[in-house]
Amino acid sequence: MDLTERIKDYVATELLSSIELDFLEGELWEATQNIAEINTVFKAPKNICEKLDLD
Repeated sequence: MDLTERIKDYVATELLSSIELDFLEGELWEATQNIAEINTVFKAPKNICEKLDLD
């Protein structure tokens, strides 16, 4: 399961298992380690933005 699928599952259930939390923590660590390489920002899907009260 990739990051997008885990986020969609969370939006649907509002629950995360310890395995999912570990996965997301690893993804966050990897992203922060590679932040200089990120040059394109993608907007989250509409339903996720609405759920998180984002524009």
